[in-house]
Amino acid sequence: MRYVSALRWVSTSGIRFFIQIYYRRVPMFWIPEGWVPGYVEWVLSFPKAPRGSVSINVWGIACKSVITLVGHTVQALYVVVTRPTAEKEKPQAFKATSTKTEAKKEL
Repeated sequence: MRYVSALRWVSTSGIRFFIQIYYRRVPMFWIPEGWVPGYVEWVLSFPKAPRGSVSINVWGIACKSVITLVGHTVQALYVVVTRPTAEKEKPQAFKATSTKTEAKKEL
């Protein structure tokens, strides 16, 4: 069982880690000069890509965020579409009861 778990990790996360380490100095693409301030260029090129480019690590984070956002949107749309409408639901009647039998005390 341990070998299966190790093989699964290597085939999914291990490959991602290897690619990020191997290509950490290679820019994914270049940002046109003057589009973003210097500190943003530094963050986008973190950790070792040339300044003014987007590193593979930042690009991976951006892609993962978009995929997660689209997944949550699809789930929410599925719930909204498949939820029964208000006409089909039966209204529930609640009986108002008081557990306190004492009268209010005046201060």
